[in-house]
Amino acid sequence: MSNKKQTIMQEFLGELQIRLLIIKSEPNGLVRETMISNFLIDSDRYLAMEKEQIENAFCDGNDHEPLEVPKDSAEQYYL
Repeated sequence: MSNKKQTIMQEFLGELQIRLLIIKSEPNGLVRETMISNFLIDSDRYLAMEKEQIENAFCDGNDHEPLEVPKDSAEQYYL
């Protein structure tokens, strides 16, 4: 059994595949439009989560103690 953690991007793509199947199965209508709107809203949330995950990985992988890494260093790494 693997204890490998799924990345936010992998989670996002899995969610995208599920939603695309639902969207494709729906005729043009309220359910389809709602699924698309919700996905666009959620994509912003996934981007914020990805940024946080990358910043945390930077802090965790840094040679310094985690508390010594300034937040702006992690944000700069993300950019």
